[in-house]
Amino acid sequence: TDETRIATGFLRSGPRVNFREKDNPERRHDYLDDMLATVGRGVLGMTVHCARCHDHKFDPILQKDYYSMQASIYGYVEIDYPLLDRDEADAYFTAMREVDDRQQPLRDEVDAIETPYREALRAELIRERFPENVQAAAFKPEAERTPGEQLLATQVLTINP
Repeated sequence: TDETRIATGFLRSGPRVNFREKDNPERRHDYLDDMLATVGRGVLGMTVHCARCHDHKFDPILQKDYYSMQASIYGYVEIDYPLLDRDEADAYFTAMREVDDRQQPLRDEVDAIETPYREALRAELIRERFPENVQAAAFKPEAERTPGEQLLATQVLTINP
């Protein structure tokens, strides 16, 4: 209902970056972190965002509690509710789709330029951070991996440089 949307609107009171958001899905966790920080400060009266990365000896919120709280809002899907009449909103969204369609070739071009550098950086990070057996699984061709190696590779290859 509108009342429940309004009541939870404060959860979105935080920084929001629209720049290339579609190309950076990892930003979702940053948004969720902002939402939890807002809930922590506004409702619990304490900061909780340290627990995203680690436990503190005397903090009441542990890392597992932090991610349990995050799970409760993980299903959040952002929906824009324009404060316009239907015709104006439709015209706006049509124009935005046209702009997105015109920008897509540029996004694809930027992605094609960045991809080799990202892959090289990802490979470098894997070599720096993981033992040899994990590196071997990550760099082995997908068709040749065992199920265990596939699981390892899937987890390791999510590193975003």
